Amino acid sequence: MASTLKSQFEGTSTYERFISMVNSCAKRLRLPSLAFLIPPKLRTKGRFLSINKLGKWGHKIIEVMAVSGRVKKDSLIDRFRKASPGFSLLKPFIIRFANNASVVSQIMEILKNKGLDQRSYQQCHQLSETLPNSKVKKRIQLWLQQHIKIQEQITSLPLLVSSDIIESLFGSFKHIIERSL
Repeated sequence: MASTLKSQFEGTSTYERFISMVNSCAKRLRLPSLAFLIPPKLRTKGRFLSINKLGKWGHKIIEVMAVSGRVKKDSLIDRFRKASPGFSLLKPFIIRFANNASVVSQIMEILKNKGLDQRSYQQCHQLSETLPNSKVKKRIQLWLQQHIKIQEQITSLPLLVSSDIIESLFGSFKHIIERSL
């Protein structure tokens, strides 16, 4: 799922401008009065695994900044605008980005918790239909189609699509082994 978002956004000039703005904005928002507006920390590796947090932040900031007309000098919005010049110009991109990240995150949550079976396939496919025609939508739908066929051929049980369960078992096993020593 993360790679679908990566293929859609990474390398595009708008995404790169957004990330650059987020990084420079984060440095300027370290003042105590603006610290609560600091964006989530961006990781270089695995950035797209938790990208929904950045999308939510961007969408929330766009909503906060959506004040018509002039704002009071030295008001919170005025200080944020000074700390992040040009942020509002990215509004269409941020809204699209946040929507894509949110839908992909919802799909990941369903698959992670329920596995892939006919019911979760339907839920995920319906969610993917809310996406605009894009690489993200095409790749998610293709993945769903390919893997539901595999699930139907192999088992009537849901197909595990996350290693979280296995990692949890290894963690529990490690804990038991350490207690035994």
